[in-house]
Amino acid sequence: MSALDTLTDAQSTKVGKTGKSELTVKRKSPNQRRYEDVRSREYLLPIEVDAMMKGIKKHGGRHAHRDATLVLLLYRHGLRVGEVAGLRWEQVDFTAATLHVIAEITAGS
Repeated sequence: MSALDTLTDAQSTKVGKTGKSELTVKRKSPNQRRYEDVRSREYLLPIEVDAMMKGIKKHGGRHAHRDATLVLLLYRHGLRVGEVAGLRWEQVDFTAATLHVIAEITAGS
């Protein structure tokens, strides 16, 4: 008996129910598929990135050039969104042509 079954059984006895409730039955989602069945790869091809950047520029808007540049930065350097969002001008060294990225710390790691 798993911890979930024990917890659910304890909750059902609190409210006067006996036996297993429908909550303990694990149902598989009809949309739940293996990752390999959904995607054949975990990366974008250069042609897909170009199409994304062209779409951003075609849509226009006030920050189209900035957004397309951010997509290119993310793709070429393998950065995460949080790392790019946290960039400051102090981290850019134009003379040495380097970018100092501070790794994002998440609650789960």
